[in-house]
Amino acid sequence: MALPYEHPLWRSVMGESLHPGGEGLSRRLVGLCSSFIEGDRVLDAGCGPGFTLGLLRETGLDAVGLDLSSHFLKEAASKGPVVRGQLQFLPFHDKSLDGVIAECVLSQQDNPGEVVAEFARVLKERGLLAVTDLFDREIGGSRKGAKGCGRGAVDLAGIEKIFTEEGFRIITFEDHSDLLRECAARLVWAGVLKGGEASCRCMGYGLWLAKKEQEQDSR
Repeated sequence: MALPYEHPLWRSVMGESLHPGGEGLSRRLVGLCSSFIEGDRVLDAGCGPGFTLGLLRETGLDAVGLDLSSHFLKEAASKGPVVRGQLQFLPFHDKSLDGVIAECVLSQQDNPGEVVAEFARVLKERGLLAVTDLFDREIGGSRKGAKGCGRGAVDLAGIEKIFTEEGFRIITFEDHSDLLRECAARLVWAGVLKGGEASCRCMGYGLWLAKKEQEQDSR
């Protein structure tokens, strides 16, 4: 079964970035990563067809895209180097990256904490994790056991807990839930989703920047 973002109409509605907020929010996210300097190694995790990978490369970063879809990787390869792989088993050495970009990928995981742990493993100390993703607006909310897009979404406190447990400190949060509602309406209008499937009254969409904390000397 094709994933939602592989639906033939999804690209025509959502644009090349494939997620709520589209290319504008991707530009916003990259623009906020002011700690990156030219030549920094940055991973676009779940790069899709490569829009954000292209943005990162344009700013002089040594960026690489990772995705599981061979179809998307063929297209993303025109924007920069790519590798096929799973988020749970990143093909990078420990502490080898300066940054990780993850747009609308954590909420699609059965265990998002496992993926954040991998991000922490490959990031250098003080490395930057930049995320846009779904969250559950209900306190204590969780979609564990749900299927499809958003099955791994948790509430804001749950996201903060995942980041903190894996050694990250949140330095920026922005609520872009209005972009999620707009996205859902456009997908319903185009016939990609039914109204019931696109209900987002209990879902939100956020942007996070988180720094990997410096490891404490255990001696």
